[in-house]
Amino acid sequence: MTNVQTKETPKFGLKQILEMTIVGSVILLLTIFLPTWIQGETSEIPDGYPTVAPEPPRNLKAESGSGNIELTWDPSRSWGLRGYYIYRGMEGNGIGEFLAYPYNDSVEPTLLRGDRFVDRNVNSDAKYQYFMVSENISKLLSDPSHFAIYLDDETPPELPCIPYDPGV
Repeated sequence: MTNVQTKETPKFGLKQILEMTIVGSVILLLTIFLPTWIQGETSEIPDGYPTVAPEPPRNLKAESGSGNIELTWDPSRSWGLRGYYIYRGMEGNGIGEFLAYPYNDSVEPTLLRGDRFVDRNVNSDAKYQYFMVSENISKLLSDPSHFAIYLDDETPPELPCIPYDPGV
């Protein structure tokens, strides 16, 4: 005598079949009709959205406030601009090494709007440098802006001395 095992087929009522059909239909419709850029891919940009990266902000400046550094800039003139990300480097991290996230008090990047930002988390003995990038509604990023360097020192830097050689 052979031992045959049989599996019982699950029995679904009309209610369960309708629920599975509705959920399956909704998932199918969402995957067919939602644009791929909403699903996390940026390979397709919707019609009417910018297809080129925005310009970076211009004339970034860092000036001392009372215990903080105020950054000002001329806004990007690009169409569809969402805002800006600010990156900060400091001597303790090595000049030229920037934070992994745009600088703010949290770990998450913050998209800024407007034409100024006040950095309140500064050490009076540190040297800071900043740069910015613009982001548009297509989530395209600009090239970096020029750097703004802040030295908390009233003494102007020494001018470089280039020797004069009349034979050159």
